[in-house]
Amino acid sequence: MTYRELNSYRHLISEIKELESELAQISYLRVQNYSGMPGKRADVSTVESIAEKCDKINSRIESRKRMAAEALDSIDEYISLIPDSGVRAVFHARFISGLSYEQIGYKMNMDRRTVSRTIHKYIETNL
Repeated sequence: MTYRELNSYRHLISEIKELESELAQISYLRVQNYSGMPGKRADVSTVESIAEKCDKINSRIESRKRMAAEALDSIDEYISLIPDSGVRAVFHARFISGLSYEQIGYKMNMDRRTVSRTIHKYIETNL
């Protein structure tokens, strides 16, 4: 498995969070445009347009969640096959938990460069 493939889960989780944030902003606009306030009439086409955008974003979120679940399964399987428990712990912390090299180093009492070398050396020797 390549470094890029190992990072795919974290990138998908980040993308899901961004889409959820975008959905929250658009949903807020939807409520504001359809507030039902006296004297204010909501433009139906605007409300429908916002609803369509919400539906599209929801669809993207669900798609990315499925992709993330598949990526997580693949990455978890790959990590479980690493024979060295220390290397396995580093990989899990980085690619499943999403910790930085510094955080992993602190947690495992090693330098961030050692964490980086451990990951890259294992990937290079096991492609």
